[in-house]
Amino acid sequence: MPRTNQRLELTWFNKDKALIPTEHGKYGYSWVDARDPRYCETHTLIEGEYIEGVQAEKEDGLSYSELADLEPTTDNLLINGESGDVLEALTRVPELAHKYLGQIKLCYIDPPFNTEKTFTHYEDNLEHSVWLTMMRDRLVHIKKLLSGNGSIWVHLDNSENHRMRVLMDEVFGPGNFVAEVVWQKADSPRSSTGSFSVDHDVILVYRKSDQFDFNRLTRSEADNARFTNPDNDPNGPWWDGDPTANKGDGRAGMCYAIQNPLTGEMQYPGSGRHWSLGQSEILAAMNEWAPYRLENIDDVARRAEIEGIPPEQAKADIKALVLDVPIEQAREMVTVRRTSGPLPKYLLRSKGSIGRKMYVPSTGLAPRTWWSNEEVGHNREAKSEIKALFPGTKAFSTPKPERLLERIIHIATDPGDIVLDVFAGSGTTAAVAHKMKRRWVTAELLPETVEKFTLPRLTKVVRGEDPGGITSTEGERVDATEDGLPGDLSAPEAFALTQALGNIAKVVSAPVDLAKVVGDAVHADSKSDDPALDNDEAKTLRRLMRKLAGAEAPETDFLPYVKKSVGGQLKTKKSPDTINCRGGGGFRVAHLSPACFDYNPDLGLVTLTAAAFEGDNLTRAVAAHLNFHLTPENRAFTGKRGRTRLVVTTAAATPEYVNELVPHLDDDEKLVLASTSVDPDAQQTLRKACRGSRVVHIPNDLFRVHEIEG
Repeated sequence: MPRTNQRLELTWFNKDKALIPTEHGKYGYSWVDARDPRYCETHTLIEGEYIEGVQAEKEDGLSYSELADLEPTTDNLLINGESGDVLEALTRVPELAHKYLGQIKLCYIDPPFNTEKTFTHYEDNLEHSVWLTMMRDRLVHIKKLLSGNGSIWVHLDNSENHRMRVLMDEVFGPGNFVAEVVWQKADSPRSSTGSFSVDHDVILVYRKSDQFDFNRLTRSEADNARFTNPDNDPNGPWWDGDPTANKGDGRAGMCYAIQNPLTGEMQYPGSGRHWSLGQSEILAAMNEWAPYRLENIDDVARRAEIEGIPPEQAKADIKALVLDVPIEQAREMVTVRRTSGPLPKYLLRSKGSIGRKMYVPSTGLAPRTWWSNEEVGHNREAKSEIKALFPGTKAFSTPKPERLLERIIHIATDPGDIVLDVFAGSGTTAAVAHKMKRRWVTAELLPETVEKFTLPRLTKVVRGEDPGGITSTEGERVDATEDGLPGDLSAPEAFALTQALGNIAKVVSAPVDLAKVVGDAVHADSKSDDPALDNDEAKTLRRLMRKLAGAEAPETDFLPYVKKSVGGQLKTKKSPDTINCRGGGGFRVAHLSPACFDYNPDLGLVTLTAAAFEGDNLTRAVAAHLNFHLTPENRAFTGKRGRTRLVVTTAAATPEYVNELVPHLDDDEKLVLASTSVDPDAQQTLRKACRGSRVVHIPNDLFRVHEIEG
């Protein structure tokens, strides 16, 4: 029979089975049936101490960001426990599910990469099928926890990235893939590996649904460096960009000819592209250069070819922009227009092609998929952050810098949103989320890691004892002149130019000689042969001096521009550091409840563990398993689910006990009585007294072990 479902799926050994930890607090798993009680049991959280701090007062003379003005978050959670059990608790324990199910805005996870190595603080050598099942189960839970506009970011290297991409397509749907970010984690090549120097990790980004949106990145002085205003355009600085855009309307409606007023050539967009503005707007811009008219030149075939559609599919009534004066007159008009005020929005380049003014965007930068270590830090920076927090302690082998998490959290969330990370390690995600005034939940498997790194680090954050990472942002280079920097130079550019000139001045001190070196560098088309400067300095001079002197840089005399630099007209200074976090807020420490149920596959027998009889462990486990909210304030009943009450007891469920409980029910309420010992007559007594109620034996009636194949 033909297949009706063509969805691509990844398959692996034991995909239909489940995993349980082989040892508490360690990486290592065993295969079991998905109905095995050891897998199906829902662990609850046992809450411990609450760690809090006080937000420091602002100090005069210091600079603070908007983040520093926000109230620190207090409703945060650090959990010691296995990631799968933690996620199960967050999705199934009613008190936790009410709070987190469908409420997580961002989940960032940095799971074991499965590199077949053993690191100081964790093992990273799971068999591929074990790793895939482990990740599959966690992704399924995470998807439930994400809000409709939430996203998941999975940090990996090349060991499992290709498999994870297919797995995430399967869980989240290929249409919810957002991006594959490449992070340059190394700051120098590694020559001791005996192979390629691996300089990057990847971060797979998927959304929960099409409700997902993202925050743009803040533009810096360096981002705006390419924008200038040589024609004093009242709309501000601009750069000469592409006048076309990708794709069209499918009918070549935005693809047509524009006659060039310098060459007379009929110019079209490139293959597969179209003009990026409406025809009326382009016509108005071109009319500033010379008079134009709209004319049908019968070019349907050409326009269809450019858009890649059949000619009969293209619109036939799309007209070209044709000169309304002779070409000689048009050229004269262009020459005059170049010197008469701000240039039109559509530009005529010196060699005849068409450009477009692109102004500084007001909405910030769209995130790119290449993240350099200069922008977001590298592994060495991350290790330095850990060493600063824990002097004399061996740092994690693969920590992540705070700036990397800062960018992820900025893009995916807003203050007050919840950030989740169930592979906490040293706690970078939670630390950065707290500094950025997000709420957070983080979990770490290894108790020694929590005790030695995660808990102390997060304690330092809330108590204002962590000055590193993104606690403050280093100041930027800013203008220090009285009248502003000349030539549309940005402050970083002016600083780079003065530094380059200063280095040359160490060899060539006379301004006239310095100007000659500068002139030679600016007009050089290739590498510099001058011993006074290296090739990088020559490139810097070439770019920045041309910008300072204008597009038509003088052929010989650069002395006036050199004097601008040595005369202080390019003076800059570094702005003060900006403080982003003043401590404060708090978090709860918790750990997973112990297992209350054990299972012998050979005998098909479920038994209670010793921990089940300690404190209220059994009560909490059964309530969570049956999806009941605990009601400790009610003396008669253990929990409540809608109009149904729950009682969990180790006392025998007898008809007499049933008759004691029923009077405490309201008229429309039902009862679930869960007991470790059940009198056969108790079930009938309860059903007669309260229709729709039932008696449950612990543990026999909780799990479907009879369905497990031997």
